[in-house]
Amino acid sequence: SSVVSDTTEDMNYYLIYYGENNSTSTNLGLAFNYDKAREEYKKYITISPEGVISLNSEYSFYGQGTKKEEIVSLEIPEYINGIKVREITSNCFNNCFNLEKIILPNGLESIGESAFYGCKKLTQIDIPNSVKSVGSSAFVGCEALEKVSLSDSLEIIGAYAFAECIQLTEITIPSNVQRIDSYAFNDCTSLERIYVPFTQEEGEPVTWNALWNYNCDAKIIYKVEE
Repeated sequence: SSVVSDTTEDMNYYLIYYGENNSTSTNLGLAFNYDKAREEYKKYITISPEGVISLNSEYSFYGQGTKKEEIVSLEIPEYINGIKVREITSNCFNNCFNLEKIILPNGLESIGESAFYGCKKLTQIDIPNSVKSVGSSAFVGCEALEKVSLSDSLEIIGAYAFAECIQLTEITIPSNVQRIDSYAFNDCTSLERIYVPFTQEEGEPVTWNALWNYNCDAKIIYKVEE
């Protein structure tokens, strides 16, 4: 089932497309009524007055056989019910086993702890430039994750944030990152290159945990001196 609003503005802010009965259909060519699109979106997501999103209670349980398995792909709008989306709560999409694609909104500031833990079919994540922190264990066990684009404004990468992302081959750490906690890339067995925002002579910031790249054989690619 696919839902697309009738105008460009509506598409940008209230688009959701998802699979039912474990379908992987994401055909965006089918236009649906805008009001219906909003109602379908509410099926999954709720938002607090502070702009923190979470799954509706009937989708928030963990484990196989839960209604989480319905969620295959979706785009989170920038505003929900007139409230700007600012944070994805901890464990929000934890163990959404069939989630393959998610598009995050501009204006998002924080991704909570274990937010996408165990999303084994997620292949790519583009973190908007507004995001300043990625919580601990946020993407642990995303076994199909091949590409991660980090926010230019990112300041904090939590412990184990990308651990066990076994298909990830390279990642670029933005220059604004002030802190990386321990084991952030632990057991990323395919990771070959990590591009860092400092020269070899400068060395990593003292605020980066000494074990940030522990158990990771990736080559560190240093910034070239200008």
